[in-house]
Amino acid sequence: MLLLFATLGHAQVVEDSITLERTPCLGTCPAYSLRIDSSGNVSFQDRQPEVRSVVDPTAFRTLIAEFERIEFFEFNTSYEATYTDGPGALVGVTLAGKSKMVSHWNVAPPGLEELERMIERFAKVHGRLHSDRRNLTLQFPLSRTFTLGGQMGGKEDLKNADFVQEDAYRRIKPGMTPLIQAAFSGNVVEIRRLVARGDDVNAADETGWTALMYAAVTTPAGERRNASGCRGACRSARFSR
Repeated sequence: MLLLFATLGHAQVVEDSITLERTPCLGTCPAYSLRIDSSGNVSFQDRQPEVRSVVDPTAFRTLIAEFERIEFFEFNTSYEATYTDGPGALVGVTLAGKSKMVSHWNVAPPGLEELERMIERFAKVHGRLHSDRRNLTLQFPLSRTFTLGGQMGGKEDLKNADFVQEDAYRRIKPGMTPLIQAAFSGNVVEIRRLVARGDDVNAADETGWTALMYAAVTTPAGERRNASGCRGACRSARFSR
């Protein structure tokens, strides 16, 4: 009996935590892993040395609530891909001693991919993927050679449509509003609905991009008519307030 109590007294306490890993792809996808614990401690690791930071502990509780809302513990542990050229994702949670990990590529259960984006936004992954935060402003001089996640060469340039499109597509950049996302996709009906309900057309993401700017830069030439939906609606709202 004494031995039993001694063993229980030394039982390892498993800390509540959330993990997310993005695996490499055949293209230029950044690969990294991150962990957030219940105290708000964040660790981020790519091909560069580990970076540690702290977020408000309420962020962890918000994420846990989303895990519960989508019934994460009811998901399969893996989902078969229809193609594997893109990056894979492994997301996990440990809560009250219970752990679960789910892996997927391009096929995921409802709510999981948005949860992953929430995790990345709270952990400020967007900023980690850029080598110099100064480049993330519209005022920074054009284009500088950089490495994205230590994996690809290119030009760090917010006026480069390829980078802007990637930010809009992945939706992990802090400050992106529903109106910005609608403008990026050219969804005129949603743009008009959001403007009509009073969404701020001048709201900008963390590097100064507004809905109108996303519409102008990211809309393919063949879809300019959709972009004009934001241009007209956003501009009329902009000058009427």
